[in-house]
Amino acid sequence: MTAPKGTPSFTTLQSLAAEETHISIITKVLSRYTNITVEKERKVSDFCDNYEYSMLKEGKSQVIRSDGGWIYKDNELIGVAECKYQSSRQNACERAAKYIFVPEIYKNPSKLFISCYGQGFEMKQGGGSTGPFIDMARNIGVSIHENLNNNDLEQAFEEWLIKQINLS
Repeated sequence: MTAPKGTPSFTTLQSLAAEETHISIITKVLSRYTNITVEKERKVSDFCDNYEYSMLKEGKSQVIRSDGGWIYKDNELIGVAECKYQSSRQNACERAAKYIFVPEIYKNPSKLFISCYGQGFEMKQGGGSTGPFIDMARNIGVSIHENLNNNDLEQAFEEWLIKQINLS
């Protein structure tokens, strides 16, 4: 969804800081590996034969941008690294579910790595909007991590990346 011109940004300073941390760590880890390339965005038309709802005014396909990127080894998609920040009552994490509809990830959900930050990702008894998303994502094999410090995020991403490289 594109907001009308002049609409204030939905991105908070906390969300921006989380994305910057995620991108920095993902970039640092990826720089250690050869034969790895990263694309920041992919066209919806790359995945769909019919994309009439995803067409821009000028007739081009909309794109899906990933914070950490679409990660390739020898031109094969081995994963996507996404970051989500959520305060206590929003649905940012659910927007990450769109990656499940990418054919390569649908076939192998472990290709999706999500780092999550914010109050909305603190485990609480009694539910919350993020609980079902986290449990359902883990159930199908998504690598999802909430509120990790920088060292733990780096370690989790590198372990995930090595697994994806070995599976390719």
